[in-house]
This record gives sequence, C-alpha cells and structure tokens, in this order.
Amino acid sequence: MTFYEEYFISTFGAIYTVVAGFFTLYIYIRGCRKIYGAYSEEYTVTGRVTWSEYGMFAEDGNLTKEALITYTYIVDGKSYSGKYYIPRKIRRYGDGGKSLVEKYPKGSSIKIYYSINNPAEHEAEKLTDFIDKAIYELFFDASPIFIFLNLIGMFFFYLATFSY
Repeated sequence: MTFYEEYFISTFGAIYTVVAGFFTLYIYIRGCRKIYGAYSEEYTVTGRVTWSEYGMFAEDGNLTKEALITYTYIVDGKSYSGKYYIPRKIRRYGDGGKSLVEKYPKGSSIKIYYSINNPAEHEAEKLTDFIDKAIYELFFDASPIFIFLNLIGMFFFYLATFSY
C-alpha cells in the first residue's frame, strides 16, 4: 500500500481531508459571494480611468500581450484605486482585450461596483462574466489552498507514522 493510500484511508487523513475540503469550500463560496455582491449593482460609483494600454506585460518572468486598465474612484470622500487586466486564464475577448482598451481610454469613466462593508473590494463594470470569475476562483484560488492544506496534513501524518 502506498503512502497516499495509507493517508487517505486513515482516520486522521480522512477527517483532515474533509475538514480541509470544507474550509476550501468556505473560501470559494466567500470569494464568489464577494464577486456576486460587487455584481449586484446595489452600490455603484463612477470611476475615472487613469491608465489604459494594450501591450506586453511581464508576469512571473514571462511576457504576455494583455490589456491593462487602472482607475480611481471615490466612496464617501475616500479615494480608492484598482486595476483590471484580462488574465491569460480568462479569454472572453478574442482580441486579447484590445477592444476593452479602445472602449476605456485614459480619462474616460468606468462604472465601479463596490462592497458597502469594504469599498476597497470592488469590480469594474461587468467586464468578465460572473461564471468566468467563479471558475477562476475555484481553480486558481481555492484548489491550491486545498492542495497546500492536504500537503501539510500528509507531512504531519508522515512524521507520526514514520518508522526506521
């Protein structure tokens, strides 16, 4: 029997994996609720685009051609800023976001949806579908957390069961 089989059929491994799964699910649902709350149109403000460019950007040492928009907005007299770029993982725009940059040039207005509890949590316009963001949240935010938590559990299981 391999180490992984022993881990997952053990009481510790099974319980730890279920707890890690529920914790990850909580993080995923919380992220989706935050995204959905920003999409609810309950709290909106008009922001101003401060930078809008389509070009080559460095991310993790790799150059990628993407659209990048930065903007500022004011809620209750306090200024906030944000940025929106079309990530490699979400390709809703066939042109890589060039049309987005043309739609929102520097100095133009952009609608901002913000959280009433924390106006720094926001979404700009509805540039990406909610489902796209939810899938992104699941695969690129929640899944690595689940894997990391399980690796920690496996490490402690290994320490507890290791024999010379």
